[in-house]
Amino acid sequence: MDESLALKLRVLRAERGWTLNQAAERAGVQPETISDAEHGKRRPYTPTLTKIAKGYGVPVEELLGEAVPLAEASQEEMERLEEERLEADSPKDRQHWETVLASVRERQSEVEAEVEELVALSDHSKADLYRVKRALDEAQDCLNTLMLALPGSHRRPSGGRDKIAIDDLLVVDPDQWEELGDAERFYDGVVRRLVEAGLAESKERT
Repeated sequence: MDESLALKLRVLRAERGWTLNQAAERAGVQPETISDAEHGKRRPYTPTLTKIAKGYGVPVEELLGEAVPLAEASQEEMERLEEERLEADSPKDRQHWETVLASVRERQSEVEAEVEELVALSDHSKADLYRVKRALDEAQDCLNTLMLALPGSHRRPSGGRDKIAIDDLLVVDPDQWEELGDAERFYDGVVRRLVEAGLAESKERT
C-alpha cells in the first residue's frame, strides 16, 4: 500500500483528535478498516476510501493525489499551498484545546488497555507485532495531536520531515504545558513497558 496514503490518514485523524472508533463512526466503516489503512496493512477499496474521505471532510482526490515535483509547481501555487496549510493549523481557542484533550485522554485509555493485554501475554514471542506498533503509534499520535492543538502551532518542513513548531511559546498556558508533559511521559511509559516486556527495542531519540 502507498505509504503516502497511510501517512495522510494518520495525520488527518491526529489533527482532528479522533479515536479510531470516532473516525470509523464518522466514515461509516469498521475501526479495523481505519487502523489497517493508517498502517499500510491493507489499501481500502475505492468505495471505502470515498466514505473515509467524506467522513474526514476532504475530497477523495486529496487522499489519492500525488505530490507535485517542486520544479513543476509555480511559486504562486507553492505560496497558496503553504498559506492553506498554515491556516489549517492556525491558533486554536480554549474550547478546541479542551475538546482535543478529552479525545486524547480517551485514546490514551485505549492504548493503555492494549499495552496491558500485550504485556500480560504468557509468551511474548507470539505477540502480534502489528498491535505493538499500533500502540506505539497511537501513543505518539496523542502527543502530536496535543502539540497541534496548542495556540500558534503548525507543521513545518524540516530535513525532509514535518515537525511541529510553535510561533510564540508565551501564549501557551502553564496547564497546557503540563498536559503536554503528561502526554510525553505517557508515551515514554508505553515505550518503557513494551521494551521491558521484550516487545519493542529502544533507540535513542534525538
